[in-house]
Amino acid sequence: MKTIISPALGCEVSSAPLTVELFAVRSKIIAIAVSFLKDREEAEDVFQDVYLKIQSAQSRGFYLEGGKARAWILQVTRNHCTDLTRRGKNKKNISTSFDQNIFDFIPSSDGDRETQMAHQERLDRALACFKRLPEDQKQVVFCRIYHQMSFKEIAEKHDISVNTALGRMRYAIINMKKYYDGNK
Repeated sequence: MKTIISPALGCEVSSAPLTVELFAVRSKIIAIAVSFLKDREEAEDVFQDVYLKIQSAQSRGFYLEGGKARAWILQVTRNHCTDLTRRGKNKKNISTSFDQNIFDFIPSSDGDRETQMAHQERLDRALACFKRLPEDQKQVVFCRIYHQMSFKEIAEKHDISVNTALGRMRYAIINMKKYYDGNK
């Protein structure tokens, strides 16, 4: 059995059983990854990641010859894809959670005179809703939207925690929507 030096791991690993099996099921690994991730390039990256995981596991003695290499490799692939999918969902939730403008639900004022008047009426209603907010929520909304400050900057300016600033913005949005719907 010949051995190779894996430059990524810096250790000797056996090249015969698992590496041969890994390349034999390459198309299945990529098919699993594409079905999970819906992207061919990410699937190719998954194959490389799985290759490194398999080599690392083998060099550390986690895999014992037992004739079930193919099933083990495919399970490692599924687990890796599941991890990537979960990480992707968390990133999406974090990145969009509080980056919304309260006035996003008001369309622009392009068009004829009637459309412009309707737009101005909605803006006036939104401003009336803003004026009804508690003072602490008004301050956070004003800093966030009109001064385009980050929540960290708002927290420092008002000597509150970042989570308090986030909470005030969240409740301001909820209250403004409630006031807006109630003012029809």
